[in-house]
Amino acid sequence: MPFTPSLETRQRREQVRKLYLEDGLTPKQIHEATGIRMHQIYRDLKALGKTVMEPIKNAVQQQVKDEQAIKEARNYVKESLEKRQKCLAKVEAILDRKPVKIKGKDGQEITLDDAPIKLKAAAVYNDIRNSFDELLGIRDVSALREVEKVKEEIKRVSERFDRYAAGSARGPEA
Repeated sequence: MPFTPSLETRQRREQVRKLYLEDGLTPKQIHEATGIRMHQIYRDLKALGKTVMEPIKNAVQQQVKDEQAIKEARNYVKESLEKRQKCLAKVEAILDRKPVKIKGKDGQEITLDDAPIKLKAAAVYNDIRNSFDELLGIRDVSALREVEKVKEEIKRVSERFDRYAAGSARGPEA
């Protein structure tokens, strides 16, 4: 059967707890205010530390672990985003490059057919872009594609308008 402190002891501990935690008094100030012996105050505060401070200490340790896990996750996401951006840039470079031309034995210029490479690059680009969107939390990829189509259309119209404006600024000879 566990030991149960007397009512007097429980009242003393509660008084020490209140003065220490709520009023912010030091053990010496508690002794001077109440006349409770110093070794009893320290014993009560030690018991208080086990019951009150231990859960707080555990919570702080868990919070530190959680913050470390969040920091590691952020670093991973940052690295992953950077790698995906690099991959996207390289694939875009493949898609945008001009056809390769070489000179044949007879001196004629031959254009190499790199369409299969560009098709594979387009598929890789699409996969990377989808995984990139998922990593950023964009769930509805089809909606994103629609937004990109609208942006491309706006860009084409803007370019067309700029060409028209440049042509009319030159005058009738354009």
